[in-house]
Amino acid sequence: MIRNLLKKLNLKEKEIEAYLTLLEFGMQPASIVAKKIDLPRSSTQFILEGLANKNFVRKTVKNNITQYLAEKTGNIKLIFEKQKEKYMDNYNKHINDLDALSPLLMKYENNNFLFPKIEIYEGVKGVAKSFVNFYEGIPEREIVYDFVSPAPLESEMLRRELGDTITARISKKIFSYTLVNPCEDAVRLKILDDKQYRITKMSFEKVLDSITSEILIYKNKFLCMSGSKDGIISTIIINKDIALMHRAIFEMAWQQAIKDDEKICKRKSIQDLFKKLKGIRNY
Repeated sequence: MIRNLLKKLNLKEKEIEAYLTLLEFGMQPASIVAKKIDLPRSSTQFILEGLANKNFVRKTVKNNITQYLAEKTGNIKLIFEKQKEKYMDNYNKHINDLDALSPLLMKYENNNFLFPKIEIYEGVKGVAKSFVNFYEGIPEREIVYDFVSPAPLESEMLRRELGDTITARISKKIFSYTLVNPCEDAVRLKILDDKQYRITKMSFEKVLDSITSEILIYKNKFLCMSGSKDGIISTIIINKDIALMHRAIFEMAWQQAIKDDEKICKRKSIQDLFKKLKGIRNY
């Protein structure tokens, strides 16, 4: 409980350890406190100086060695009164400078720049939610652009959740131009293209089979998902300039994919997959 209360008073964990050590053992040099809290002397001295600046610790020099002493517990309220006074003195000292500085800084400010809005999702459920949220703000019958490197076959839960995100798009009849590396999932997508409002082209080879990734682009927003056995994360960035940049990259890749897809579909391994998966009804 005491540590939680001290944290509320703006003390960090190591500051709390140092402060409690001084309360227990009285005036000590940094070297002794360092041994008690198991930190290097230099780090401990930095912590003690910070406590002194916050008025939790007093310091004095004895035999040419700086000694530190914890402020009496009865003076905690006074500590905050001092901090308040220090803050107000600093505020009053610089308020006129700030008033003069603001219009000068505004001359440098680019008001045409829009800071991107960023949303981060973690875990399988969180990532699936990111796709649903991405499609929620898109009107019906719009177009999205999609780079996909499908999840490994052994990742059943991930594949199921991400497969369900296709439903979120289909329900709004949102059309997808999809680029995917050659694999069984790519063939599944191509077979179901007409049914699922999509054109799929196979192009780039997957670098690592253990990693799944996807980049989804729409007008003013951009979704990037990446996952492996170590975890999965998805980010949505709402920024027109960023989305347009990735759209331009996609269009260049799409032109190459038109050529690649024709060659890839002639591979025996891919033709065998088309035969194997013929007649499937869902992803």
